[in-house]
Amino acid sequence: MFSLGNSNSKSPSHLHDCHPPLSFTLLMCLPSNLNSLTITNCNKFTSQVEWGLQGLASLPSLKISGLPNLRSLDSLGLQLLTSLQKLEIHDCPKLQSLTEELLPTSLSVLTIQSCPLLKGQCKF
Repeated sequence: MFSLGNSNSKSPSHLHDCHPPLSFTLLMCLPSNLNSLTITNCNKFTSQVEWGLQGLASLPSLKISGLPNLRSLDSLGLQLLTSLQKLEIHDCPKLQSLTEELLPTSLSVLTIQSCPLLKGQCKF
């Protein structure tokens, strides 16, 4: 399921229960002026490269939740989100590493919950 607010506004977008081929196409078509993006329960997404976030440099808020097969966050993908201020990562049990160097310098709020392999690794 994909929901997008009015395409002329900075409405939030939600990508939920998705399948990679269709979802990748949708992400590539998102307006660049979104104020938030939530990606949840996309079981087959495994890396950020699949998501096509590169065109969302002005995105200030990103929530990633319920991605049981996500193992890593591509450093270049996150660093390209140069306006990202808030990043939330929830329920990604296979996510293995996240370092300050991989995050955009604009980030001011980072929330990580239910990501057991990150426990003790995140020291910012």
